[in-house]
Amino acid sequence: MIYLIPPLCDITVPLLGPYQMAGFADSIGYSFEIHDLNIAFAKHIVKEAPRDAVQEKTPLNGLDSIEEQAVARFIAQCQNFKSYDDVLNGLRNCTSLKSYWHTMDYMRACYDAYSLKFNNMRFKIDGFDTSYRWNIWNDSKQFISDAFNSELLPLIQNWLDKISFPNKEIIGINITFDSQYFFALLICAVLRKTRPDLRIVIGGGFVNSFIDSAESIGPLGRYCDTVCADEGEALLWDLNANQNDSNKLHSLGQ
Repeated sequence: MIYLIPPLCDITVPLLGPYQMAGFADSIGYSFEIHDLNIAFAKHIVKEAPRDAVQEKTPLNGLDSIEEQAVARFIAQCQNFKSYDDVLNGLRNCTSLKSYWHTMDYMRACYDAYSLKFNNMRFKIDGFDTSYRWNIWNDSKQFISDAFNSELLPLIQNWLDKISFPNKEIIGINITFDSQYFFALLICAVLRKTRPDLRIVIGGGFVNSFIDSAESIGPLGRYCDTVCADEGEALLWDLNANQNDSNKLHSLGQ
């Protein structure tokens, strides 16, 4: 199984659950490969932020304009950060709370600069704010439509292009936090369009805790094959016992 961690827009909360599952998979001889797209998203934002902060854009009004100017000035002052590795080194080598918060404020400014390009979406280092509601079917459909016309689509397509997907492979997608929900939908929609032979399973803490009824599973069910509202280890054991037979997913329900 190839297991994808969609961006959760939080660089301070590494997800341990998927790696615990990878350890369990290894213990039963099941092939399990993790791709952390949260890190990929953070790297992209740090790379693009200086450019986003200085390039000419459509003039903003009111508080958005003030925020844009403040973010641009702050990023311009942080000449010691040129890449994601510089940010990591800043965190590794900080010797005081002041230097720590300086680094974190730079990351916060990078996310803010990136967010100003979007309507109805706000990417932050402590989550993802949006007017779309995860439990409303039409909101999920509208998000997919809007995101397909934004730069999020080629960004996600680029991430997926770098992954080697064997034919008829089972793809697991993790949703531990609600901030991952819409990214997971977009990843599913892209895979559905480009690799319809893949079988997509969605699971994780957020699914187990909140998406546990037919009414709330509905939006997810449009874009994947199976919603696993149970312990992921049980699914891995079952797939391993059945030689990774993707047809088995049909009998697991949704």
